[in-house]
Amino acid sequence: MRFTPALRVKFLEHIRAGTKRSTAARVLGFDYLIILAYIGAHPEFEREVLDAEAEASEDVEKALFQAALEGNVSAAKEWLALRSRDAPVFLEPPVEEPPPPPEPEEEEPPPIVADEDGLFPPNVTHMDPRARRKKS
Repeated sequence: MRFTPALRVKFLEHIRAGTKRSTAARVLGFDYLIILAYIGAHPEFEREVLDAEAEASEDVEKALFQAALEGNVSAAKEWLALRSRDAPVFLEPPVEEPPPPPEPEEEEPPPIVADEDGLFPPNVTHMDPRARRKKS
């Protein structure tokens, strides 16, 4: 069965009346996969379906809003949650991270200066037998 323009109009009427997409397709005698394929081939139809679904929920949203105004706390919570889902999401522009600081250049260790005999560097006095003699 083909999804003709006449079926398209009937499908949208069912959606506006509150019928789910899959149920509307089944009522009209075709598989929901046909709807998905048609949406894939005709992206503007998805917008029409979304608009029809929004129209279908308007009366319920109005009743929910009225109940919230009359003091129904559950209705107020649901209304606020509904509004927050519909709020546009503003994405912050990507923040460019600064480049990493340059690697510090490794300093060369100070040259080791040997003692007067040239046998032991000054930081190795524990091995110099003369250093032990000087401490005693």
